[in-house]
Amino acid sequence: MRLRTTTGALSLMAVLVPLSGCDLDTSAIPPPSVSVSVVPAFICAGEEVAVSWDAGEQTDSPHCRPGLVSSGVGHAPSRDECIFVDRSSSPSLALWEDTDDVDSQGTIGVSVTETTTFTAHATVESYEGSGRSFALDASATATVIEETEPPGPTALPFTFVGDCAGATEMWHGVDLKERLSGCLEVLQVCNTGGDIIVLTDIADSTRTDTLAPTDCTEEFNGRGSDLDGRIEGLEATTGSPRCGEEITSGGPPSFGILVRVQCNRDLPSCGF
Repeated sequence: MRLRTTTGALSLMAVLVPLSGCDLDTSAIPPPSVSVSVVPAFICAGEEVAVSWDAGEQTDSPHCRPGLVSSGVGHAPSRDECIFVDRSSSPSLALWEDTDDVDSQGTIGVSVTETTTFTAHATVESYEGSGRSFALDASATATVIEETEPPGPTALPFTFVGDCAGATEMWHGVDLKERLSGCLEVLQVCNTGGDIIVLTDIADSTRTDTLAPTDCTEEFNGRGSDLDGRIEGLEATTGSPRCGEEITSGGPPSFGILVRVQCNRDLPSCGF
């Protein structure tokens, strides 16, 4: 089983404390959060990235007013909330930044010439009728791969996170097509862990390779491949299962790969 996740988004969450003395149990309400993502996360200078932010739904109320909480029978508390979002970046990018309150969620395209961190700052007032307010921040970075003369590779580490789906071992794949821009050429993929791994390009299952520890392959060279992988040949700790009703060894281990890339503006997938 293969699952793909996007790694480049960072979500910071505050703790919600129930309001005592009312008839609403807020303990089951998830706390507010804000997230920021950048796609692709690795680019050549001057490429455009899609930067998204999400701080939840904006209130329908035209005014920011506290949630009205009543303990009377048949009276439900107001669930109004007010979300104010502003944005900043380092270094400063006028297209992303906005000094006024902006929509609580959205996506914009930004051209990036140097490595840039995008941040969203959210203030949530009277969250879910609890009477509590929160100040939240989240960031994500667009990393520019430096171009050298003569061209040379840059090594990027990625991690396949081990997990359990019941008694089945699984690894969350790394979507390199989403992580790497169309101007980045894959030159080599290496196994940085201590176990034998099998990598497969799920867009082309004929492209697969088995890598012993420290081994590298050129099987996936070219435009950023959509790689997923699994570990083979691992021995269970003390003979105990890694997944199941009783997990005694902490689940399957994660493993890492190193992807060597370079900017190549002659690639058909490059927009320059």
